[in-house]
Amino acid sequence: MKIAFATQDKEHVDAHFGWAKHILVYDVTAAAHRFIQAFDFSDTPQKHDNEEKLGQRLEAIHDCAILYVAAIGGAGAARVVALKIHPIKVAKAEPIETILRKLQEVLKGTPPPWLRKVIKKDSGTAYDLGADDGLANNRAYLKEKDYPPPQITVGAETDSEDRIDDPEATKARLKRLNTLAVQAKMDLHDLSEELPASWEKILVVARRCHEIHAALMEARKTAGLAYK
Repeated sequence: MKIAFATQDKEHVDAHFGWAKHILVYDVTAAAHRFIQAFDFSDTPQKHDNEEKLGQRLEAIHDCAILYVAAIGGAGAARVVALKIHPIKVAKAEPIETILRKLQEVLKGTPPPWLRKVIKKDSGTAYDLGADDGLANNRAYLKEKDYPPPQITVGAETDSEDRIDDPEATKARLKRLNTLAVQAKMDLHDLSEELPASWEKILVVARRCHEIHAALMEARKTAGLAYK
């Protein structure tokens, strides 16, 4: 399975995809990982055409299964996903070697649904999702503690008049809720692919998805008022 890393120093995932000086590609299995190729974009001018700049990087990762970045724009992310590559944004600069070793450990055990789909796509073989329903209790992404009742009621921080008068705060809240909504949708989708395993989590995951999207819709209404 080929993994790509956007990097400035060739040691950490520390670069925006569109501005990465280097993209390193590795092959990863449960047993080992090996370096395949380094793509160098350090000579690309800062004012280089965005479309060409993005195209060069997309070509470099076209046969990869996963892309690790420090940041990526919406257009870039859409193009990456269109290539059936799974983009992963790290919260802070992280050593590439550390990520590779973590991936190996995950591959040795029970990969989460999104990674199993990547493995299936990469190998071209079916993955038996129902082979061992007993594995459900070991899936950290489905444990109850990961889905506490969300405290995201719109207006908890301030009253409606303050929100309407502060467009920037409204925009920030909307951005946060959009992020939560995307994650909640992915959690619900992943759980659906696991059924009948972990069926007891349906209400927990669905409730969280419903409440986050309800808050998002309310925030969008607030944003509309803020820009009148």
